[in-house]
Amino acid sequence: MSLEFFGAGFGRGVAAFMLVEFATVALAADERPDVFAYRMELTIAPGAAFYRLEVPLAVHQGATRSDLGDLRVFNGAGEPVPYGFSRNAEGAAMASPQAELPIFPLRATAARGGAAQLDLRVRQNPDGTIVSMTARRASPDAASQEPLQGYLIDASGIRRAIGALTLNWVATDAGVNIRVDVEASDDLKGWRTVAAGAPLLDLQFAGQRLRQRGIELDRLQARYLRLMFVGTPLTLSGVTAALVPDMPESPRRTLTARGRAMPGSASEIQFDLGAALPIDRVAFELPQVNTVTPAVLLARGQPDDPWRVIANTVVYRLAGASGEIRSPALEIPATSLRFWLLRPAPGGGGVGSGELRMLASHIPRHLVFVARGAAPFVLAYGKRPRAGEKDLAGSPALPLASLMPGYKTGAEFSLQIAQAGASVTANPAALQSGIADRFDLRKLGLWAVLLVAVLILAFLAWRVARQMTKGG
Repeated sequence: MSLEFFGAGFGRGVAAFMLVEFATVALAADERPDVFAYRMELTIAPGAAFYRLEVPLAVHQGATRSDLGDLRVFNGAGEPVPYGFSRNAEGAAMASPQAELPIFPLRATAARGGAAQLDLRVRQNPDGTIVSMTARRASPDAASQEPLQGYLIDASGIRRAIGALTLNWVATDAGVNIRVDVEASDDLKGWRTVAAGAPLLDLQFAGQRLRQRGIELDRLQARYLRLMFVGTPLTLSGVTAALVPDMPESPRRTLTARGRAMPGSASEIQFDLGAALPIDRVAFELPQVNTVTPAVLLARGQPDDPWRVIANTVVYRLAGASGEIRSPALEIPATSLRFWLLRPAPGGGGVGSGELRMLASHIPRHLVFVARGAAPFVLAYGKRPRAGEKDLAGSPALPLASLMPGYKTGAEFSLQIAQAGASVTANPAALQSGIADRFDLRKLGLWAVLLVAVLILAFLAWRVARQMTKGG
């Protein structure tokens, strides 16, 4: 190996080393709290390794990425600490296990009418499961001819809370538009109302079928249910219970958005949620009674993005003998998009005049972070990529299985809770793509020093090579 080659190679090696070092420092400058637009101080009770925080709405409103990939947690020294989320950014809600429940018709004479007057003989197994049931003051044949008032539902065989009931019934030519009351008991003696006037619907209209067979229950735990018809009874063929999953579910949050007509279309109504939230349930408050319209639900992230079809549905608000019946909340895969659109089918009459409201519901994300280093801890968010670059990097959030050793599903809900302070604007320029980078003097200084160092090393390498050539 010649000395000339060695000198030139040494110069190139040192230059490359300097390049890597300065580039590393420059990139590390991106991971500072002051390059993010907003910040929140996190208050924790010392002594734990991990803390949990329900992501505030202000973070969703200020973040520049729907997956919160522009979010960081810093300790008191300004060092980023590892974190993760309890739910995936676009993850669908957990599927609820289903269970078929035994049902027994409740019949009574018109003179004895009413749930409180039902006189029954119930035979049970030792575990409480109902084996058979008959009316005390009537033979089985006579009892079968008495008017149907409702059903007794045996839920003693399940050991989980019930989130909802789905009713199946024998189809009728006249359709179904009724209400029911649901009561619960653990001993078949004392009863408490858990759902009053729940609507059931099965109608044909304009080639569309409107069906509402579900009754929402709030994590109900009871051994027996009593379903009583308000008005005309309905012959059921089965009842299915949606059981609450083992993993605890956070309380839902609902945003109400006012609709406004889409420019150039009087029938299309658009909504701005103000943030990209993981919406998985959508309901509409129609302005006028006796409105029925098939419609398409669409969404997009930015005002200039193309609309994306989310679901086809039928929204309605109908007058009934025992009160209004409204279309239930539409369950959809969790979708983190800010702008939504309801597009009624042509010829369906639209949603009528007046203000249409959208109720968008989601389960809040929970952030889990490691309390490494000294307090105070800071949640920073709101930062766009450099000018001319696309933000293709994935979120730095870790899966909880990687963040928490020995992690088991739902373990994050037992962690100590961190309290978030008010959102503070720290660097508004970070929201303007590339401006914060172009005018970051520290970063410009680093690159200037790097360039000068490379030029000096190149000159030294040239001089060493020239002297060695003359000496040879």
